[in-house]
Amino acid sequence: MVSDMIIDAHEALKLRDLVKISIQSIGYSRKNYPESLNIKRVRLYEIFVRGERKGFFNESHFEIIKKVSEIVKRAVSLTFGLPEQKLFFAPISEATRFKSVTEFQEFRHVDKVRAPTLVVTSIIWLSTSGDHFTGGELEFLTDSPILLEPKLGRFAAWTSSYENPHAVREMKDGERYALLFAFTIDEN
Repeated sequence: MVSDMIIDAHEALKLRDLVKISIQSIGYSRKNYPESLNIKRVRLYEIFVRGERKGFFNESHFEIIKKVSEIVKRAVSLTFGLPEQKLFFAPISEATRFKSVTEFQEFRHVDKVRAPTLVVTSIIWLSTSGDHFTGGELEFLTDSPILLEPKLGRFAAWTSSYENPHAVREMKDGERYALLFAFTIDEN
């Protein structure tokens, strides 16, 4: 599923501002994964907890993340036929910033391999390819490869299992911001 109608440009810009300050203040990189050298991230629950303590997260930020997450959850429920009340946000839901790197290592993966309870993965891009960065497209490596170009406010969702291996293409320059909402049906 791909849609440019989940959120509007104003909401996307507000989210991008929050993601930028969150990553700048409390973001981290996973040094033990070579493909993560160019990625800085922060889990959404950390934004709620640590952001408030550090003074950059307020009620209006909470409201927009709550609104957008409810819209995303509803879209995932309708698209994939999963009852909304049985969908839960996985702990790996996060904000990310990709930057270009001098030595690129393509990372082809299946989401469910790293997080076995995932059923659906979704993303809202908060930057536009060609305006804020070059490269960085999301490529699904199926029999008929699909290439998704990031665009401010664009939403994409896919099942997290072996039918959807994918990779992010090399970024040449700039920064690509996004919100990742991962879903599970496991209450724990």
